[in-house]
Amino acid sequence: ANCYAAGNIFFSLEHISISEQRSIISAECAKLGFTSIFFRRVPINVSVLGRIAKNSLPIIEQLFINCPDGIKVDDFELCLYALRKNIEQRLINNPDFFICSLSSRTMIYKALCLPRILKEFYLDLADPLFKTSICVFHQRFSTNTQPSWRLAQPFRYVAHNGEINTVSANRLWAKDHGIKLLPQAIQDKLSLVTSLVSESGSDSFSLDNMLEMLLMAGVNYKQALRALIPPYWQNNNKLSENIRAWYEMVSIGYEPWDGPAGIVFTNGLQVMSCLDRNGLRPLRYSITQDGTVIIASETGIVDYPDEDFIVKGRLGAGEMIVIDTQAKMVLFDKAIYRQFDLNVLKNDQYTRPKMSEVVSEMSPLSEDLSTYKKLFMVTNEELEQVIRVAALEGMEPTMSMGDDAAIAVLNQSSRLLSDYFRQSFAQVTNPAIDSIREKYVMSLDTYLGDKTNLVTPAVINGYKLKSPLLTAELFNYVVSEAAEWKKVAQLELSFDPQQETLELAIERIVNSASELASSGVNFLVLSDRNISANLVVIHAAMLVGAIHNQLIRQQLRNQVDLIVETATARDPHHFCVLLGFGASAIYPYFSYHLINEIANQVHSKKTLAQLITNYSAAINKGILKIMSKMGISTVSSYRGSHLFEALGIDASVSAKCFGDAVSRIGGSTFADFQADLERAHHKAWNKGELVEMGGNIKYSYFGEYHAFNPDVVKKLQIAVRSGNLADYYAFANEVNNRPAMTLRDLLQVKLNPENLNDETLTYRVASTQEICTRFDTAAMSIGALSAEAHQALAIAMNTLGGKSNSGEGGEDSERFGTNRNSKIKQIASGRFGVTPEYLMSAEIIQIKIAQGAKPGEGGQLPGD
Repeated sequence: ANCYAAGNIFFSLEHISISEQRSIISAECAKLGFTSIFFRRVPINVSVLGRIAKNSLPIIEQLFINCPDGIKVDDFELCLYALRKNIEQRLINNPDFFICSLSSRTMIYKALCLPRILKEFYLDLADPLFKTSICVFHQRFSTNTQPSWRLAQPFRYVAHNGEINTVSANRLWAKDHGIKLLPQAIQDKLSLVTSLVSESGSDSFSLDNMLEMLLMAGVNYKQALRALIPPYWQNNNKLSENIRAWYEMVSIGYEPWDGPAGIVFTNGLQVMSCLDRNGLRPLRYSITQDGTVIIASETGIVDYPDEDFIVKGRLGAGEMIVIDTQAKMVLFDKAIYRQFDLNVLKNDQYTRPKMSEVVSEMSPLSEDLSTYKKLFMVTNEELEQVIRVAALEGMEPTMSMGDDAAIAVLNQSSRLLSDYFRQSFAQVTNPAIDSIREKYVMSLDTYLGDKTNLVTPAVINGYKLKSPLLTAELFNYVVSEAAEWKKVAQLELSFDPQQETLELAIERIVNSASELASSGVNFLVLSDRNISANLVVIHAAMLVGAIHNQLIRQQLRNQVDLIVETATARDPHHFCVLLGFGASAIYPYFSYHLINEIANQVHSKKTLAQLITNYSAAINKGILKIMSKMGISTVSSYRGSHLFEALGIDASVSAKCFGDAVSRIGGSTFADFQADLERAHHKAWNKGELVEMGGNIKYSYFGEYHAFNPDVVKKLQIAVRSGNLADYYAFANEVNNRPAMTLRDLLQVKLNPENLNDETLTYRVASTQEICTRFDTAAMSIGALSAEAHQALAIAMNTLGGKSNSGEGGEDSERFGTNRNSKIKQIASGRFGVTPEYLMSAEIIQIKIAQGAKPGEGGQLPGD
């Protein structure tokens, strides 16, 4: 044989025997024509492992396979890829079985152990005959996954330091790319395999799978890695016009794997290292006189005398370095870009629609404005407090911190489906980014039309949009213009409750969408505009999520753009729910009609066009802020990410409409949502019903119950000032007997009636003084409270024996060592006011791993 492959394998100790696992491997080898195979037990020293590693230690063996005569090495690697995938599929029910590597170029030794122990554990690594020109080493600290043997790094191609914040969306879109990317000859060999990218395990493992899929499809490693983890390229003058055009082309078909990332890649011949667009992980490089190149997150990883180094440096945000051991070259950004294949640019037929500054006349509604308001649950409060402010000022309204109205599932009035979702946010080691100061690395660019294919380039047509938010003019232009060269279809988001249930209606519409996509439709408009007294409207988010997931399963999603024409998108959260569950673009037609109503009422010099421009700016800022909370820079990475937690949605609804979105407690079923929709429907066509005043944002006597309503606040103040126990009970009863608003309101203390009169129980209760030591105040900074209030809380808690919390805004050093000192001190990412003296004055130090208020929100004080 002209070459051979070696594989390192973790054999499972459960379900089936080692010999049966070997037999399956041998059988799959035979199917692909590999006849000469050999297993070797890897020599190890178990005594150096810790308790957890010993208890989970797999049987570790190596597999050797000869390359059949007449097969080139690259083709051999493709066959090995197919072999490994087929073996993994055969043993999919053995979760501990894992093939670390199977290649003619690389071999991976990894273990669940400390870095210094690796060479003691694997005796091969101490053998003087063991030599390599490339070594990738990674010390991984698990942050998002439980440590395990299989998830130790490096993986087959990359070692990754960071977090992929968008991994949930990336995994779904990878399903859509699917096996069809690979050469037909390899597809034929993957008879058992349905998915090439892992949907479980770590984010780094999934990234490695996706990169491997592109490499096996024939994409150059440099371009494959940069397609997945691109730098900031929009308006980046350091990049040539052609390279920026290449990145734009790639972004049309491949969403970034976004988040902090320091990557080291090797295919056994070359090494490439790069940083994410924000440069949120360190990568330093150095070159020695003997030609050794060292790339690491820290200096001093390899022990060389300082005089031996001839070059030292570090990669900046989005930069890269390549070491080619065949050509014996070290390349940096410009030299690497010169090797990019830019032929794909010849296929770009995308256009950016040129819109006039004059708003085109909006299509009339099928019913009067008040009917739409009642049907889509628009209150006068929302119109005045949210939409009017956005239209007049071009920004989200400033409101008090916190939401003391009942959660949607417990609300007295029906709420939009979007209100059942809570946004996920970055925490632990994946930092949020600042959508104000770091806006230049963020992008809402949206592309509607054909998608780029790096494997088999073809001419692509479509539209470049600056945002997924469509104006009336843009919507009409895109849909009508597209109809001349693309297939456009519209689905009505409504059903007849006399003929079918909500659940059956969703199934019907999803099936219609699937059939239209299969028939070649490119633009699918989901619309709730054409309302009728006989048809009940369905929540747009339900169908967006259900259709998106169905088309992903059919590997058709990249062929179809979901354009949502809806009245349910009015504030940034509404838009992000639709985007997060798969919408390509959103036309909030009813918001524009509401703004038109405002324009006719407001005595202002602003035209309708200016009001709509302001509203669009407010929505776009809000979308960027929500994305930034999760550390996501581009809307293409956010789209379909499911980065929400459902609060009050039944598992059956979540499974059908929202895929893997977290829903911990269950809640409203399809029948419940249908009842809400029918109530809104009947109210809408009842001319005697008025548009609701509202009361979810601001307390209103006739509106939604608020936890901190005037009665509660007044009774609390009376109880505090009088010190009278009866006044305290009046306050406590007001709170304890309120309508259920939060999950804890549904819980009760379990009492044993037999013990209620047991006098000995009083002796088992701690003293008042001891109980008070357990009290602490909420962490609110001086900037949020005022110096006087902040200090008063500290004095009160120190007097009681409890602890006050400084928040993250620092504290006046004159308070240290006095009864005005906060015993709990916080350190946040901004490190405001953090000094040695500040830390020494603390009894408890809290290091914030997740920021609450984001940039621009810190000064939003409790108000009315």
